[in-house]
Amino acid sequence: MPAEARHPTDPSGTLEYSCYGMTATLTSRRGEQEGVVELTSGRTIVHVSLEEVGGRTQIGSSRRQSEVAHGGAHASLVPAGVSAWEWFGPITLHRRLMIQFDLSSAPGLVRSNLEKSGPRWMTEDPAILQCSARLAHALEVGTHGRRFVSAIALAMIARFAELGSTFAVGGLSRERLRKAQDFLIGNLSADVTMSELAQRVGLSESHFVRAFKASTGLPPYRWQLKLRIDKAKSLILDGVALADVAAATGFASQSHLTRVFHDITGATPAEWRRIHRHDKPLASFASEKNWVS
Repeated sequence: MPAEARHPTDPSGTLEYSCYGMTATLTSRRGEQEGVVELTSGRTIVHVSLEEVGGRTQIGSSRRQSEVAHGGAHASLVPAGVSAWEWFGPITLHRRLMIQFDLSSAPGLVRSNLEKSGPRWMTEDPAILQCSARLAHALEVGTHGRRFVSAIALAMIARFAELGSTFAVGGLSRERLRKAQDFLIGNLSADVTMSELAQRVGLSESHFVRAFKASTGLPPYRWQLKLRIDKAKSLILDGVALADVAAATGFASQSHLTRVFHDITGATPAEWRRIHRHDKPLASFASEKNWVS
């Protein structure tokens, strides 16, 4: 029996896919203004901000924007019935994946760990973000069956269960993390040394690097690199020449930018610009005949 798949053609750019009691929704928005959206549901929610260009979003238990910085893509787990809010400022491009499921359908150990851990806000864990990118791609191209889609979603959920007891151990305090992230953001195009960054937060270099990764899921250099690429995306959408984009974002040359951009996004800057140049609905990338069981 084929999985239930719906491919609306409305300009909002939304794809929705349901199988095995799970619903995955992929949305793409352009030119959003500032706003707040409630995410509270009777089902458990995995919310992933896949791509943010020209602005930022935040997820949390408050309607108000917090001071926590992040490197662009982030994922949150919202247990059923827990109040959660998505805040977004003016933003050029925002791609979001949301999975809703009944916790009772999860494997026993996963369910037990999630019940103990409660909500988790805006993790940048690489494993979760890689899984979410693969799931989003599967939804867009429409060539994978329900077993593939549900397996990736379950891997994401299982990873959240693992993080429930281990992810924050050895991390930075909120104050130190904010100080380090603010410095990286303020010196986006500069070559910031780890010793300089560690000194600013009062830790040894080795301790700082380990603690930063424990808090964000990424080493400091990689975290800043993601921000550079996000800024590059914004400039690319504005039509800035690639050589000037490279100079503005701290890359040694246009070829250096192209190499790193491709490593992080899977596309060259020119390819990425062609994909995102026009307001093309997500549904135009998928056809119902491509979906298989």
